[in-house]
Amino acid sequence: MGRESQILHEAGLKATELRIRVLHVLLDARQPLAHREVVEQAGRRGLDRVSVYRALQAFVAKGIAHRVLGEDRVGRFALCDRKTAHPVHPHFVCRSCGKIVCLKKVRMPPVTREKLGHRIEEQFWTMRGVCSACLGAC
Repeated sequence: MGRESQILHEAGLKATELRIRVLHVLLDARQPLAHREVVEQAGRRGLDRVSVYRALQAFVAKGIAHRVLGEDRVGRFALCDRKTAHPVHPHFVCRSCGKIVCLKKVRMPPVTREKLGHRIEEQFWTMRGVCSACLGAC
């Protein structure tokens, strides 16, 4: 069983060819990717854009991936660290180039239902500013 199939199996998802291709793209990604980028990198031939989006949503629901909003308000997807159950961490979004970086070394306190009395479905901790590469170009 390949790495992608194993991850899907452990998450309780069927290892379809499409899910394997989408997961492979996320495994190779260096930063969170928009839906459009996932489709392009997975190879358009034979891929239904709606099916790719459904696969990404299933990954988020099962804790395989997480979604973060970029400066352009487009959701981008990144793989969760399966070993540590993706601890809550902030993301940095560069307002100049749009780059998104997971700040995995910075821990944020999880907000639970017990603390608020609401069902928490998603948490977004985002820091916005200018990345070091864009600062250096000024």
